[in-house]
Amino acid sequence: MAQLPPVHMKLNPDNFDLLMSILAFHTEEREVPGLANDAHDLMDKRMRFSRLCTDLDGRQYVDVFMYEDEAVEMIWQLLFAAADADMAVSDYHSRLQKGGVR
Repeated sequence: MAQLPPVHMKLNPDNFDLLMSILAFHTEEREVPGLANDAHDLMDKRMRFSRLCTDLDGRQYVDVFMYEDEAVEMIWQLLFAAADADMAVSDYHSRLQKGGVR
């Protein structure tokens, strides 16, 4: 059995949507070298490997696993976005594959 990446987050769907919206916005950024490519890579991995799960109380959450270098890049992307609070938030969590109940 493959080992899961060491960084694990459980996000509510609204926070996952905000995170993905920030990354989507950054994929269009051309003024900061590397920002768009890094955002695209993070977004692609989050959409492929994150799962929309339901807890025992019936609440949905997004299960996110990532490696340390991805977590560092994600923090950098979030810090860069902190200055732009008017960004539109899109619905990404509904497009995830369903995970199990935990």
